[in-house]
Amino acid sequence: MRKASYRSATTQARVHLNDLVFLGIYIGLLCWLSAHTHRSRSCMRASSLTISLVSLISPTWGWGMSGHQITATIAQIYLLPSAREAVCNILTPTYKCNLAGVAAWPDEIKQDHSYDAYSNLHFVNAEGDDPPHKCIFGELGWKSEFNILKGIADGVKNVTNTNDPSVNRDHALRFLAHFLGDIHQPFHLTGQYLGANYVFVKWKNRDTDLHSVWDDSFISHQILFVNDTKYTAVLPTEPSVDLSTYDATRNQRIEAALKGVNYDPYIRYILLEGIYSQWIDEVQEWISCPGLNDTHIEMSGQSVLEEDISQFENPTSHPALCPFYWASQTHPLLCNSVWPEGLTNETERVELSKEYATRIRDAFIIEKQLAMGGVRLASVLNSLFGSVEDIEKYGPTPLLT
Repeated sequence: MRKASYRSATTQARVHLNDLVFLGIYIGLLCWLSAHTHRSRSCMRASSLTISLVSLISPTWGWGMSGHQITATIAQIYLLPSAREAVCNILTPTYKCNLAGVAAWPDEIKQDHSYDAYSNLHFVNAEGDDPPHKCIFGELGWKSEFNILKGIADGVKNVTNTNDPSVNRDHALRFLAHFLGDIHQPFHLTGQYLGANYVFVKWKNRDTDLHSVWDDSFISHQILFVNDTKYTAVLPTEPSVDLSTYDATRNQRIEAALKGVNYDPYIRYILLEGIYSQWIDEVQEWISCPGLNDTHIEMSGQSVLEEDISQFENPTSHPALCPFYWASQTHPLLCNSVWPEGLTNETERVELSKEYATRIRDAFIIEKQLAMGGVRLASVLNSLFGSVEDIEKYGPTPLLT
């Protein structure tokens, strides 16, 4: 009964979604005009509020739209020039070389039944996995070989396939960007109660589910919060007594990737408080994966996809497979951080406690997952499309090496 009730409520809520989408577009246009004249904080906050409202009634499929766009924007910052050129050539002109414009597309087309074959590629269910009590990821195999790890491998194969005109490289890039984001959302790495979609909770007195809280609600809340901080202002981009040439160059790349949307301040916050502060000593580890002899190797196209796709049935036997390794780093969060003790698909709907939300926020968990997804997406694309000259000049990931 609870499943039927949930679906019914979602269907009823969709009636109002189009109105909110049009409102969001209208506010977005105002923000765009404002960005070309003066910075309007009220505009940014209104846009953020609209996104928050949409997130409350949208169906849940992965990181929400904002989450995927944030991850893709972070990736854009760290692309090598040659990799960026490849992205421009692959994407249709509509998106103007912008990964953020396509990162949520695989969720948007889920109502199109011609894409049904991709529906099971947004997540992975491990045999024996029972969070939050027991986290097992791959040691006993998978409930289906058609999972997000296969989706990433297929994406790499197809996006680099320049010989077969029947392969849609544009769509392959969209799926690759999306799935590399999703493996950093912990609830996409378990089938427990449909990835917690059927763990019903309240958030700020509204009925929702645990998966949706992580996809959208927490991110929307943080976007609103950061819009009240210093990160609403454009970063300085000219070297000065107080700003080194390196920092000015870094800021130039950041601002060039931002598009004047509501989550721009949140991206600045993640980068400057996280990547270049809290996690500065570990970022290099994000873009490495263990080799077959327990040594670390740089991210490369071969390390993403050297083995036959069938090997995904037991990826633990191929530890050089980076997406599996990265997902295996995220999966333990289900047992040690993100799943409130005692919540199942049978428990009564309860309000998530302030203590829970505060603990997640203070630990910077969501920000770190978004950042890792973006840096790793850039690293994969640089390894696939970066030129030798660019790598020699900038390193495998600009401004991180």
